[in-house]
This record gives sequence, structure tokens and C-alpha cells, in this order.
Amino acid sequence: VSANAEMKGLTDMGVVAHGLTLEQLKEAGTIGDPINMSIALDHKHNQKGEIERLKTRMAIAGHKGNLQSGIHYDLTYAATPQPNTARILIAIMCLYKWHRKAFDIKMAYCWAALEDGKLLGLKYPEGYERNDPLTGEVLYMLLLKNLYGHPQAARLWARHRDKFIMEFFNVEPYTCHRCVMDPCLFYITMKDEKEVSGRQEALMLIHTDDCDIYSSHESLGNRILEACHEEWECKEVSPDFMLGIKRKVERDEQDNVTCELTMTAFIEGMVETFKEHLPDKKVSTPFPEGQQLFNDQSVSEEEAAQVLELGYMRGCGMVLWAQRHVFPESSVGIGNCCRLMAKPSMKAWKYLMHMIAYMHTNKMKGIKFSSRGNQNPIAFSDASNKADPTDGRSQYGYTIMLAGGPIVYVSKKLNHVGHNAFHNEYMAMSECSKAIVWLRQLLVEINKSELIPNPTILYGDNNAAVNLTYENFTSSGNQYIYLAYHYIKEVIKLGYVDAREKRTMYMIADLLTKAVNYSTLNRLGPLLSGYTLIDEEGNMIDEIPVPHRHERNNHTQADLEWCKRK
Repeated sequence: VSANAEMKGLTDMGVVAHGLTLEQLKEAGTIGDPINMSIALDHKHNQKGEIERLKTRMAIAGHKGNLQSGIHYDLTYAATPQPNTARILIAIMCLYKWHRKAFDIKMAYCWAALEDGKLLGLKYPEGYERNDPLTGEVLYMLLLKNLYGHPQAARLWARHRDKFIMEFFNVEPYTCHRCVMDPCLFYITMKDEKEVSGRQEALMLIHTDDCDIYSSHESLGNRILEACHEEWECKEVSPDFMLGIKRKVERDEQDNVTCELTMTAFIEGMVETFKEHLPDKKVSTPFPEGQQLFNDQSVSEEEAAQVLELGYMRGCGMVLWAQRHVFPESSVGIGNCCRLMAKPSMKAWKYLMHMIAYMHTNKMKGIKFSSRGNQNPIAFSDASNKADPTDGRSQYGYTIMLAGGPIVYVSKKLNHVGHNAFHNEYMAMSECSKAIVWLRQLLVEINKSELIPNPTILYGDNNAAVNLTYENFTSSGNQYIYLAYHYIKEVIKLGYVDAREKRTMYMIADLLTKAVNYSTLNRLGPLLSGYTLIDEEGNMIDEIPVPHRHERNNHTQADLEWCKRK
């Protein structure tokens, strides 16, 4: 049934023309011989992870054997939004108490036209074959519009989509700006004589065919949906769930707004996939304490093949998806596991299962934003001094907090070898300053300069590294630092960054540099994930909140007393 509906949809939209002979295809100007169609079978899931309906997608078999660059197509790049941008919009929604709306576009790729002179002939998929009733000659389809599987499909759709948005919403009463810092984000305004500012505002972030709208007035969100529905066929969906992420918004009696991001259903599915391999005992840290993975030449080809057969790559991909959206504290662990993607060991497999077990234990939590949280972004940067023995480079990490939650978080190995702790910390702060510049420029683009009235505070926990960001002091102890890392001096002079020191005990980014112990996780985890709020100076303003049912008694008395003193 779903396959027939897919074929009917392609026909009704004018994507394909039916029943053409080879001669007719050549007369139409097609390139090369007709190519195969692929049929992809999938399931559509609801917010609980339950199968909602069966889904069939008919696509071109657009591999290199069928379609060649420069002949059948040219450029293929299409921008995709960053997870950081999605979190920034959620933070803005909480701070400004804006409205939400979401919709998806039916068969989005198929609305775009093919490039001139790039028509293709297609073979009918199995079960849909046609022959001429008189001659018995095999018949084919003519591809008239864009279709899934084409190497240029994403680019053609994005160009078509963005062209409409920029043209329609730049005619009165609207204005529209497509952001340079994230080309998938559009800032739309509408004149409103009733408003003091004289306009309504909206931010629309587009994930290919899924559209996320945050607006100052519900009416503007409705207008955007109506305009898109007139141009394409759009279906409004709940903004509480997108890309496997549940986004629960609550408003209390004091009109405080919070938004909690979780991936419970996804994690349960991940656990079901690997349930036979998970550790029997409960784990309390996202990665085994103090451990580090590196490319071990002693791992045999047989061992690596066995681990890959168990599903190592799939497991890394699933953990990475959850970490990228709601588990920042798992960043160090998945970074370690991904280093061994080509030749994993049984030790790496064991640690990967440890990570999945941790996520299962904490499946009800994620990250949280609140209108009570910090109104201006604050950054925390840290670096480990424990280098990877294979290349001498250390792990660094940073996070930028807004509305109490992490809008940006990164954990990577430094690009260069550090001579000491100070060197590693200085390089990490420079990397973090790049993200701050990106964020500030994005906020300016969407008319939210009031969130950055002053230089953005960047905390580091190494006094020498912090001092060097301001001081023009060169000695034998720092003259080896590459010129590019002094970029942070420039952004400080420009007024983008204000570097300050914060004690290691309160350094949130410590969780992004090493596999920490249980006590450190309990102290810093709620801060990094937004369950404990910080103020404009990065100081805690809440006690550790009542934990979820499965997390009770996780916080020690010492942690609670520390919160009260702070």
C-alpha cells in the first residue's frame, strides 16, 4: 500500500512521466541509458518510539556506476543546520517566552526542478514494469523533476526552497534575512502597528524538510506555515518532537519558561539493539573513570573483525547521535571510541557498551534551558595534560552556556602537541574564542545584540594561560606557541571576549576533557546539562535539583553542602 502511494505521489506531482520507449527518451534529451530505481522500506515512529506507519521511498540508484559528475550533475553541496543553532533557538525561546510551531514538507525533494539539460530515463522498479501492449517493447519513465537518490537532490531542493522563502518574505509586510553564520536559519519580521517595536519577529530553522519556527507572536508562525503550505504541501506537527529529540516546554505560575531535551525513546531502541552485550552491573559514569583509548598496534585483524561484526560502527553512530543532542557529558567517551573506528579492540567494545548502559540509566534526563538562567552567553574552556601516546596531543573541551543550558559544547583532541598544561590550556581557549565569535555574529544577524552587551566571559582554570591572553609577553617559556593561537588576543582587543580564571573545582568544561570520577560528575554534571542554573558571572544560583526517580541518592551530602556554600 505504501509503495503504491509513493508511486502515485510521484506521478501526481509530475516528477515522472510514464510509458516512454527508448526512442522517445532520446528525443526528450535524456543523458545516457535508463537507470535503475531503488526502493527503501522504513518505519515512521511517534514520540514514544512506536511504529506509526510503514513508509516506502522510491529513489534513483544514483551511485557512480549510473551517474557521473560533470555529465549527469555538477555541484552537490547543500547546507545543513548545526545542532548548536537549534539549541540557541530553544534558549532564545525560553528567554523571550516565544511561541513554537513545526511542520514538515511532503516529498520535499520532488518540488524542485532538474537542471536544464539533465533529464534522465528511469527503469520501472520491480513489480511496476510496463511493456507496450502492441509491440511488447519495454517502457520507461522520464524523470522531469528532482528525486531522492540523485547526487544533486539535496542541493536542488535547498536552492528551490530558499529562493521561495527569500522572495516571498521580502515583500511587505515582511522582511527576511538568511543567516551567513548558519544558512539554514532565516530571520523573518512582519510589520505590526500594534507593537511598540512596530514588528513581529520569527526565526525559522530548516532541517531539509522539517521546519522549526520560534516567533514573538503566534500569528506570524501561522502565516509562515500558511505561505509554505500554499507553495508546497506541508503538514503541521508537534514542536515537542523533532529528529528523535523530545522537547518538553513548561511554564510555571511565575511565568518562568523551561525546555527540557531528552531522547528516551531513541535510547531505549539503542539498548534493545545491544541488550545482550551490556554490562550486568549499573554504571555511574559516562565512560570508565580515568580511562583513555588510543590506536593500539597490538590489536589483531581477527579481534578487530570480531568487534566490527558485533556492531561497533553502528553503536558508535547511535551513541554519537545521542551525545550530540542531549548527552554532553558523554563527549569524551564517544570521541575515544570513534578514534578506533577502523580497528577497534574488545576493550573499546566494552567501553562502548559502558556508555550505552550509562545513557540507559539516565534515559529520562538530557539538557535543560530556563528563562531564569544566564541572560548572556558564558563560555568555559579546559584542556587535559594527559596526551595520547600515539601522537602526543591532548584532549580539550569547551562549552558556551545560555539560559542555563549548553548551546555549544565541544570535546576534541588539540591539533598540535602541547609542551605543558599552560600550553594546552591556551590553545583550548583560542579554539573556544572562535566559537564565541561565531555565536556573537549569529546573534547580531538575528537581531539579538542585547544578549551580548559586553564581551563574552570565557573562563579558563590556568592562570598563566588566562594572563597571556591579555599580556604581550614573550619568553622562552611561551615563544614556541604558534601564531594562529594568538587569535584570542585579537578577539579580546576587539571586545568579543573577556578571559577570566575559574578554579578547577567549578570548571564545567572539565567534563569535556577527561573520563571523570563519580564525584566530579555529580558536582559538574547538573551545571553542564542545565539542571542547575548559573548567573551572569557563571556562578551557581540553584541548588542541585531533585533528581529523576532513577537517580535518587546519587548526590552526596558533600555535594549538597558545596551547593549551599556556593
